[in-house]
Amino acid sequence: MKEGRTWAVTVDLQSFFDEISHGFILRLICRKVADEPFVALLARLLKAGVIVNGEFEKTNRGCPQGSPPLSPILSNIVLNELDHNLEERSLRYCWGRITS
Repeated sequence: MKEGRTWAVTVDLQSFFDEISHGFILRLICRKVADEPFVALLARLLKAGVIVNGEFEKTNRGCPQGSPPLSPILSNIVLNELDHNLEERSLRYCWGRITS
């Protein structure tokens, strides 16, 4: 408001990491990591699947959540890219957690 801005947008990233493309994550990793065996291992981890209610489900997209330390690292890599994209567009943003 002090900068004279008149619009605010709230974005909920709740399912964002469930839908993100494995290819996108791997492209971001490949920008910084030249170790092909590591990238191949990461690709296998992304596609390893999950057990939901005792049933195996394939994972064709999404970033595994709740598997430290992998999920926070991958999430930060993706959100860092989002930050840079917003900055390139001269868009102001702030990250926060909304609680009810």
